[in-house]
Amino acid sequence: MNKFDVAIIGGPGIVVMINGYLAYVFSFEFKEGKINSIYMVANPDKLSRLNENIQRDIQNINKKMILD
Repeated sequence: MNKFDVAIIGGPGIVVMINGYLAYVFSFEFKEGKINSIYMVANPDKLSRLNENIQRDIQNINKKMILD
């Protein structure tokens, strides 16, 4: 299992990959500087819509880690 920090709809999020497949996406809503809500997506149909953009973000993260 791998975890990546990414931007989801312009805000902070966490992506969980299991065996190379997108398994969960968590996004956070903040109010007055504190977490107000946590949203989790595990529905495969909804994840498939996010998968292309998230895969691109993860590739960019991996490239940055290699360069650092």
